[in-house]
Amino acid sequence: MARKELARRQLRLNALDRDYFGEPAWNMLLHLYVASREERVNILTKEITAAADVPYTTALRWLDLLENVGEISRSSSDEDGRVTFIALTGVGLSRVERSLAAMVQAEQTIEARYVRATAEQPTAEAFAT
Repeated sequence: MARKELARRQLRLNALDRDYFGEPAWNMLLHLYVASREERVNILTKEITAAADVPYTTALRWLDLLENVGEISRSSSDEDGRVTFIALTGVGLSRVERSLAAMVQAEQTIEARYVRATAEQPTAEAFAT
């Protein structure tokens, strides 16, 4: 579901003016979630800031906020102190999973309502007799 959401967001950004939409924190959380599910560790700050699709300094401010509220953690590389890795915390992982589950549930509800509504509409054949 996270990959699907990332793809939808990219399609929306490609179709519409980027200035109207922007959720850099959610973009970063989704990216980190996908990375965690793929068992990728040591996600570089540079990779996450690119996923935010905002200027680098803006992305860094969002990372600060996400860290302050406990969604992500940062750790320095043992080999190069200038390198910082970003990861979802247990809290962040849980919140992203709850959000994605709610999105799936909402999508299923909307789809079920649509199927019911279209099934209840009279067809052209009904008027032909």
